[in-house]
Amino acid sequence: MNLPISVDQKQLMDVLLNVSTVRPVFIWGPPGIGKSAIVEQFASDVGLECVSLLGSQLAPEDIIGVPQIVEGRSVFCPPRMIARERPYCLFLDELNACSQEVQKAFYSLILEQRIGEYRLPEGSIVVGAGNRSHDNAITRPMSSALLDRMFHVELRVDSRLWLEWAAAHGIHPWVYDYICARPDQLWSQPPKTEEPFSTPRSWHMLSDALNSCGGGISEQEVAILANGCLTAAHATQFAAYVRQVHSQYSLKRILNGEQRWPDKPEERDVLYFLAQSFRAQLLKELPRNRGKLSGEAQALALRAKELLVELGIGAMPEGGLFEPQFHGLTAEAVYDQLWEDVRYYQGQATGDLVYGDEGWWDGLEGQATDAFYRSALQRGLAYHQSCGRGSLPSGLVEEIYAISRPPIRWDVELAKWFDENFAPLERRRSYARLSRRQSSTPDIPRPAWRAEEVPTEQRIFGVVLDTSSSMDRALLAAALGSIASYSQAREVHHVRVVFCDAAAYDQGIMSPEEIAGAVRVRGRGGTALQPAIDLLDRDPKFPKDAPVLIITDGDCDRLTLGGRDHAFLIPAGRRLPFLPRGPVFRLK
Repeated sequence: MNLPISVDQKQLMDVLLNVSTVRPVFIWGPPGIGKSAIVEQFASDVGLECVSLLGSQLAPEDIIGVPQIVEGRSVFCPPRMIARERPYCLFLDELNACSQEVQKAFYSLILEQRIGEYRLPEGSIVVGAGNRSHDNAITRPMSSALLDRMFHVELRVDSRLWLEWAAAHGIHPWVYDYICARPDQLWSQPPKTEEPFSTPRSWHMLSDALNSCGGGISEQEVAILANGCLTAAHATQFAAYVRQVHSQYSLKRILNGEQRWPDKPEERDVLYFLAQSFRAQLLKELPRNRGKLSGEAQALALRAKELLVELGIGAMPEGGLFEPQFHGLTAEAVYDQLWEDVRYYQGQATGDLVYGDEGWWDGLEGQATDAFYRSALQRGLAYHQSCGRGSLPSGLVEEIYAISRPPIRWDVELAKWFDENFAPLERRRSYARLSRRQSSTPDIPRPAWRAEEVPTEQRIFGVVLDTSSSMDRALLAAALGSIASYSQAREVHHVRVVFCDAAAYDQGIMSPEEIAGAVRVRGRGGTALQPAIDLLDRDPKFPKDAPVLIITDGDCDRLTLGGRDHAFLIPAGRRLPFLPRGPVFRLK
C-alpha cells in the first residue's frame, strides 16, 4: 500500500483520536518507525488498556475461540485476551502478515466489534498496523473485503519529532547529537539482503547498548555496536563521529576558524564525517536561489568556499587516472560520454570489446562483454574502498554486489516458476475431522489440519517435449527429474504431455513421475513444436490459463502461444530462433 499522503507521529495521534473512536484504523509503514509505540501511547492517553495480538502468530480458533456444548447447542467461547469486561484498545499488529483464514476471522471483529455472540465492551477501539510489501517484511495480500473495513493511514519518519521524543527519554548523548547533525540517517530503506539497517528503533537499541556499556567504552567497541544495529555506511560514520568527539574536533569551531580540518592519516574517517556534516549543513542553511541569500548565509557561503579549498575539492587524488577531456564535467556528463564511446566501439567490431589475436577465444583468454563489465565494477569498488576515497550511494554498492554474485541455477529458477504458477495449497483447521491429539484431551475438541480442496483441472500444466535425436539424454533426464520433484512438492499431480519431432504425438494426461518412462526419442528429422501448442489450445479439457513448459534444444520452428503463460528449458549455450516472451531456463 502506497498512499499519496503520509503523516508524522503527531498527525497520526490526531487521526487516532478523531477517527479510531468511530471506525477501525490501519497504520501502514516500514519496520522500526514506532507504530506500536504510538498506539500504546494513544491508548494510555485515552485511559484504555492496550491489548496486542500478532497476526503472524494467530490461527482462526485464536480469534473465534473453541466450541462448547451448552444445553445441547455448540457455543464458541472467545479467548480471554479478547473477551474482557471493560473497554480496551485492541491492537492488531502485523495484521497483513496473517493467513487468509485468519483475515476472514477478523471480518466481524473489525467492522462490528463482534465475535460470534460476544461483542466488545462499549467504548472499545480497534487499531491495526502492518508493513508494506516492498519493505522486505513478512506480508501477505490483504483481501479487498478486509481493506474496505478500515480507515488507512501511512506513517512516515520525522527526525524533528523523534529528537523531541529522544530528549525526554534518556537517549544517549552521542546518538542524540549525531542525529541532530545527520537527521537524514535516522531511517533508511530496508535492504534486499539480510543485514541491519537504520531505523528509529535501531538507533534506540544503539543508545541502550551505549548506556549499558558505560563511559569506558573503546572506539572499537563503538564500531561493533553500531554495525550490529545500523546501516553499514551509517555505522562507519557514527564511529567516526565518536572519534571526532574524543579528538575534540568540532564543525562549529572549524566554521568559526578556531580549528582546521584533521590532516593526520589516522584521522581520515573523522575528516570524512566532518566533511559530510559540512555538506549536510550547507544543504540545510543555504537557499537554492542565490538572490535569497541573507547576510548570515552569504558569510557562510564565503567561509564554505575557503573550507572547500582547504579540503582540496576538485584536486586529483593521488594514484588516480587523469583524462583531460573530462575536466570540469559532472559525473553524469562523464557517464554519458563513456556510454557514447562504448556504443561507437561496439559498432566498429562484431565481437566483444576485449579481443586479441586470431584464435584468442579458443584459448579462453578472452572475456565476454557482460562478464568484463561485472568484473570491472567489482574491482573498481574494491579499489575505491581500499583507498578510502569516501562513500558511494548505497543503491550503487548493492547493485554491484548483486551482479558480482554467481547466476542463479536453472533448477532454482524453474522452482520459482512453479511457485509463481501454483501457489501452495493452504491448510485449514476443521472440526469435521478430529486431531490426532484428541485422545489426550477427550473433553476439549481439537480440529485437524486439512488441505484446501482444489479441483484437479485447476492444478495442471502442459509439457511440450522435443524428442528429436539432437536432445542430450543426460540433460533431458535432469529436466524431467526436476519437473517431477517440483510438481509433487507443490501438489500438482497431472501434466498434459505432447511429444514432438517432425510431428506431434499426444500422450494425454500423465503424472509427472511417469513422463521420463514414457519418453521415446524418435529422431525423424526436424522439430516442429507449433502443432503441439495448437493441439493443447484446441483441447477443451486443457484450461486456457494453464501454463506450458517447452523442452527443446533450440532447433525448432517459431512459436505462437497466444498469450498463454509459458517457459522454455534449453541446453546452455543454445539459442531459440526467435525472441522468447516467457522465461528461458538454460540446462547445465
